[in-house]
Amino acid sequence: MPRPYPFGMTRRRFLTVAAAGAAAATGGATYGGVLRSPGWAAAAPAGTLNFAIAATPLSPDPHYQQTGADYHVYGNVMDRLVELDPATLNPKPSLAVSWRAVDETTYEFKLRRDVRFHDGTPMDANAVKLNFERMLGADTTTRSFTARYKAVFAPDLETLVIKLNAPYAYAVFNLGFYQMSLISPATFNKGKEWLATHAVGTGPFLLKEWVNGQRMVFERNPNYWGGPPKIDQVVLQVIPDDNTRLAALKAGDLHVMVDPPIPAVKGLLADPVATALKLPVARTYFVMYQLQDAVMSNVKVRQAVSMAINRDALVQFVSNDLNRLANNIIPPEARDGRDTRPGVKIEYNPDKAQALLRESGVDVSTRRLTIVPEMSISGARDTALAIQEDLKKVGVQTDVLFQENAQIQQHYKDGTYHLGPQSWLTADPDSALRRIFSSRSPWHYPRLQDPTFEQRVDQASTTLDAKRLALYRTVFDDLLEKAEYLPLYHKNEIVGVNRKVKGLQWSPLSVGLFRGVSLG
Repeated sequence: MPRPYPFGMTRRRFLTVAAAGAAAATGGATYGGVLRSPGWAAAAPAGTLNFAIAATPLSPDPHYQQTGADYHVYGNVMDRLVELDPATLNPKPSLAVSWRAVDETTYEFKLRRDVRFHDGTPMDANAVKLNFERMLGADTTTRSFTARYKAVFAPDLETLVIKLNAPYAYAVFNLGFYQMSLISPATFNKGKEWLATHAVGTGPFLLKEWVNGQRMVFERNPNYWGGPPKIDQVVLQVIPDDNTRLAALKAGDLHVMVDPPIPAVKGLLADPVATALKLPVARTYFVMYQLQDAVMSNVKVRQAVSMAINRDALVQFVSNDLNRLANNIIPPEARDGRDTRPGVKIEYNPDKAQALLRESGVDVSTRRLTIVPEMSISGARDTALAIQEDLKKVGVQTDVLFQENAQIQQHYKDGTYHLGPQSWLTADPDSALRRIFSSRSPWHYPRLQDPTFEQRVDQASTTLDAKRLALYRTVFDDLLEKAEYLPLYHKNEIVGVNRKVKGLQWSPLSVGLFRGVSLG
């Protein structure tokens, strides 16, 4: 089936947008009678970019990250030792200007000089060391990335040494994730309440305001080491309703929005005020199963559920072919993605699904399963409803709970769900497997308890040659054979952009970056 509109795509996964076009007519919009969000910012003054997302950022503290929406804060307010190259995902210099492997378990980094955090604290080796010691804490959400980091040393102010507890293939790569962002160590003792609404990084913008569930305001950092932003501020607004965001964009009151309603994307290309961009990102939408639940712990039930869901139809009709069918938890564009593709094929077969349900010994006619979808992407509601209909056809009755982000996360944490359709950043095999499935992960929502899985992932991550790719393939095959999750599609970020916006960049880690943006 041909794509519904002719998006131009380069092979680079990090698209720089130079959107020229007619000036928009602004002001006075009623948004079709839909009420504005409580956190709405009125028509923008000169130098302000209005940006809207659906999901609520929950933590400005990168070491205690809670949801993917938090990345928009980390990517603009903070920096990391390395950044991941947009075309190759290879690490490139950022706060570290160079690095070398001293041996298989020791890395030495040379730091950028004369960089300060927004509160004036020097960004030197001592500050970075304190950040890493914090990241290594038992209660942080960075531990899926730092499991192999043993200790950090600062022999002088410009040199950082990281010791590993074993060889690790992704030792430098992991430093480019947004959870590994550096913040001022002067803020560590300000208390959880303060850190829940403040962040002090070294990035191109300062976090000036955080209103929970409504908006975040980023202000230009005139002293940014990479050169100051071209705009004065960014107002990040939380507007859960897709149609409300779209109406605001078309009225000229928003400059950038994520995930317009899927049926509206084609028409947006012809809009005089805005346009749409399709940006491949390293993110996968999949169905998570609660593997310790009395029903979903039965492998034949899981296999039946997976066979009952028509994934091709979800991609073609629910997402209008805007996304790509997934056969693995990581996309081909991810680090080592093409070389670790599993050999297991996912079959759509409702008749076989019914036979498996009969064989399972579980009387599904007496039970109702709960579907709790993550709602941060466009089409999440329709995807969940389509899954519900597919399962109904094979005799599985379900209830779908549509809730706010914080409530959804609580269901996952408490295990009060059966199926959880959701999207995760999946940029490499190791971090994807550890964060989603490992019992040592702070996000151990599937509740997989499998020592063999843990051993295989550990073995793969400590194998520095190409043999690790075959080891990861074995893990991916095993997850699919046991139906311990169901991949649906690899996400393309659909971004609505006002035609005045120039210089917008979008990270393959699914974040809008605004330092180079200007408003024509």
